[in-house]
Parts: sequence; structure tokens; C-alpha cells
Amino acid sequence: MKPYYHTFEWKNRVITLCLVSKKLSGYIQAGYSVKLPGDNQDTELAKRIALGRALKKNEVLNNGFFGIHTFMDYRLAKDRGILNALSRNIQRQIESGKIVIKGIR
Repeated sequence: MKPYYHTFEWKNRVITLCLVSKKLSGYIQAGYSVKLPGDNQDTELAKRIALGRALKKNEVLNNGFFGIHTFMDYRLAKDRGILNALSRNIQRQIESGKIVIKGIR
């Protein structure tokens, strides 16, 4: 699956989420990166960092929450609408404090 990226601002930081599924497994994993709003040239670097964290087992966002490391049919994992809804769910969990991002207080 091609990685899906979702970027949003929170607490004066820009957070980039990356959702990715490995082959036909159906498991969707999420990674993140954090940067300052003024770092426009580092957009691609932020995406690479988020992708790297999504692919590493020990870096996946809270490996037990629904919507973060979840299983679904591999055909659904390609649907951009579902990935958008999933990334917005992760965003809400970060903003509500259910998921803690290192480096942001």
C-alpha cells in the first residue's frame, strides 16, 4: 500500500502522520513526526521520518488503540476515504491526550 500522510497543527507544532499497511497483511500502522511551523523545507523529511516510524515495530503509535494498529481487509486499507477517517481519529486521540507525542507538552 502506498503510504497515506495526514498533516495538522497542534500546540504550535506541525505533526505529520503516516498510515501504511504491509503487503496483504491488512494491519495498518501509524507513525509520526513533529516539526516547527516555519520549517517548510523539511516537509519531505517529516514524511520520511513518519514513514520510518510506521514501519518499525517499536515506534508504532500506542500499539493497542483502535485506529492506530488495526486489522482490516487489504482492499479497504487502500481506500483513501477510510484512511482519511482513520488519520482524523488518530488526530482526535492526540489532541484529547489519549495518545502522547514525545516532545510536545
